[in-house]
Amino acid sequence: MKYCEIIIGPPGSGKSTYVDKKIDLLKDRNPYLINLDPGNINTRHYDYSITEKYTVNQYQKEFNKGPNASTKDILSEFVSDLNSFYYEKLVDNVCYLIIDMPGQVEFLINGDSMSNLISLFIRKGYSVSVICLIDLVFFNHSPLSSFLFTLICVSLLEVPYVCVISKCDNFDKIGFNYDLEKITKLDIFNEKVNDKFTQSIIQFLVENPLFRYEILDYDNENTLKYLQYIIDQSSGYIYDEDYSTDYSKLDVEDLFSKYKIKE
Repeated sequence: MKYCEIIIGPPGSGKSTYVDKKIDLLKDRNPYLINLDPGNINTRHYDYSITEKYTVNQYQKEFNKGPNASTKDILSEFVSDLNSFYYEKLVDNVCYLIIDMPGQVEFLINGDSMSNLISLFIRKGYSVSVICLIDLVFFNHSPLSSFLFTLICVSLLEVPYVCVISKCDNFDKIGFNYDLEKITKLDIFNEKVNDKFTQSIIQFLVENPLFRYEILDYDNENTLKYLQYIIDQSSGYIYDEDYSTDYSKLDVEDLFSKYKIKE
């Protein structure tokens, strides 16, 4: 069986850092790393980067388009020739893919590049999981927007997904108002708000719990290990005959004990 992690999330959520950390964590799986964000200039760790064809700046200058339109077009061109890329780079011996995507959510809403990408890898025998990162600082400023971004992403992608709050090392620094575990379970919307539209969104989220969040703190390596165990459950990797890990033995309550507000 072959496996594919597709990493999504808004700009600044830590997608590239996440990929870097997986290099060492998954070294026994020899993952093949792909960057499909033409605005990402830090590509030294990737086995392939879409910037080999175009960067956003190059495309903007050549075709007189804005950054978002350029990113969308570059990605669309790549996906249109994805079958050739597969046979050129992946067909022989790549069994574990990690793909770093652009941060703009409009690619999921207004285009078919993402769905076509997923469909091809499924046809080629990959078990695909989407990893959706939202950083803790964004949660602190816009909790409802964070939940909505996640909801849009997981609703539009018809594959298993894992939702993650990243950069949890900032928990003490930003003076968070909630225990982190309450956020992961969507358990922070207890107070009634006056705005009817906002209240209706909150009610929908509470009554339709389509997801929950895992946490990621690179200062707490066990969060990365436990997250990988959850991803392996999502993709079915835990059923691989060679699968062996002690990540499942990690104490989840202990993981969250660090992220509680001080009384």
